[in-house]
Amino acid sequence: MSFRRNTSKALKWQQWLRKHQDELLACGIPLAVLQDESNWLYFLDHGYFTPVTGRIPVIQLEDMSREDAVRLCSFLEQSDYYPDCSTFRWLRSHFQTPTSSRP
Repeated sequence: MSFRRNTSKALKWQQWLRKHQDELLACGIPLAVLQDESNWLYFLDHGYFTPVTGRIPVIQLEDMSREDAVRLCSFLEQSDYYPDCSTFRWLRSHFQTPTSSRP
């Protein structure tokens, strides 16, 4: 049995990333997190990301500047790629955004 990559899903990720990468980098998201969809989803689920070859996280929500955290919260609030992720909920609870439209 061989492993087959879901090219439709991979293409969707690449298109989404192409559209949003500059904004995510401006939010303080390291490129290592954006190199693979699974890295991005891990960050969204856990609020930090440590590369396989690393010993310390390259990003942690608690260590983000307030400006980057608020900007990321606003981005996630607008994004439908992974709605209601734990990272968004944490950011929203720590940095209430005045325009928050989600419950």
